[in-house]
Amino acid sequence: MDQRLTSVIILGLGFMLLFTAFQTMANIEQTVINSIKTDDPTFTGDGYTSLAVIYALLSISNWITPSVLSKTGPKIAMLLGALTYCFFIVTFLWPQTFLLYLASGILGCGAALIWTGQGMYLSKCSDETTISRNSGIFWALLQMRISIVIF
Repeated sequence: MDQRLTSVIILGLGFMLLFTAFQTMANIEQTVINSIKTDDPTFTGDGYTSLAVIYALLSISNWITPSVLSKTGPKIAMLLGALTYCFFIVTFLWPQTFLLYLASGILGCGAALIWTGQGMYLSKCSDETTISRNSGIFWALLQMRISIVIF
């Protein structure tokens, strides 16, 4: 098998695993937060606000991320971005309102890194004849997370 195709498959599997965890957390975030509020009335976080912070900062960060990638390259950017997703999920082990919103902000910036890095890496692993195939393979592997989350 071609080394570049293998890289695309590994990329797709890695994203599938990471986003299976994140999508599961995002889907149950408000329910978990409501449960935390029952146990700890001082906790005032909100799952919908957390997600709004994530996507607002993702939108803003997308403007500066290409400059960061020109210095780090796609692999380092994807690694840093993946770590922000892990940090966000881990913060639910120690629920603090400040930590929830801090992790959401960091994740928003990290999401821009991981997705811009993914696009750059996929482009580097492809040429004119393989870009459609490689994009399809990556996207199919990423979307398999939906089946995993259901079970």
